[in-house]
Amino acid sequence: MVIIRKRVSTSGFTIVELIVVIAIISVLTGILLVGEAKVRTSAKIKKAKATIEQLEAALEMYAKNWGIYPNDDGLGADNKFTGCSILINALESETTEARQKGGPYVKYADELKKGPLIGPSANFSLLDPWGQPYRYHSHTYQIPSPYYNVIAIGQVAGQPNITYNLWSCGPDKNNDESNSYTNYPQPPSSAEQLLYDDIVNW
Repeated sequence: MVIIRKRVSTSGFTIVELIVVIAIISVLTGILLVGEAKVRTSAKIKKAKATIEQLEAALEMYAKNWGIYPNDDGLGADNKFTGCSILINALESETTEARQKGGPYVKYADELKKGPLIGPSANFSLLDPWGQPYRYHSHTYQIPSPYYNVIAIGQVAGQPNITYNLWSCGPDKNNDESNSYTNYPQPPSSAEQLLYDDIVNW
């Protein structure tokens, strides 16, 4: 009797082939993660811009009813503006006088107003998508203000221009804009614009 034996194949992936497959999967995963991070950053930037536009609209309503913009928090130890606690308190105020003048103009959830201890009322500063307080600077100029500043509603001819700036420190969380440019308060140079990632209203 003839016995026929079936040959069992022992072929499979070699170690080199496995390493190549793992490397390809790692590269593809890295590309996906980088793309996801860019999408998230883009979404946060859009959110910051939308919040700044909302604050601008509220500020214009406030200025129309009060005849002036709220004060800012002032400069910190680093000679840069610290936050927006005075601004948020003014826009959210529910006092009798504030209600008589159309307030509150905005209202934000408490968790959006907690953050770094900057200034006397830091826990009331509105936070941007990166957890840093939005920055606000209210200022006056006796001469025509820089192009990126907003002239107050109801400004009287011959009187100082009452203006403000609003900005987020952006993805790098560094306060690049205010008092950082060598020619501040003039517009930043093109070279300076490339260095900083702040999201501004001008």
